[in-house]
Amino acid sequence: MSIRAIAATQPPIPRRVFISGQKRGVFGVIKRELRRRSAIEPVIGHVKTDSHLGRCHLKGRDGDAANVVLSAVGHNLRLVLAWLRMLLRLILIALWRRLTVQTAIKQAS
Repeated sequence: MSIRAIAATQPPIPRRVFISGQKRGVFGVIKRELRRRSAIEPVIGHVKTDSHLGRCHLKGRDGDAANVVLSAVGHNLRLVLAWLRMLLRLILIALWRRLTVQTAIKQAS
């Protein structure tokens, strides 16, 4: 019997499946990866709904990869725009307060 035949007859190495809520037998790296996965799954869900990631109209594996990258870029741009909106809002509020204080001082004197 050849080595290939012996290797083919041996069962594959057993794999373990880890579920997010699993408490027993999860230590170290696996526990950290499960926490990371729990944090990432909602983001993936939002990208799927917001970026229409459900169906890919591009051809082949390269099209799939491009679709995912473009969706991730769009998601990141939305986050940056939200941050810039908040920053602009804070700047406008600070300017408005300064102007109202200055007009109140001018009216009082």
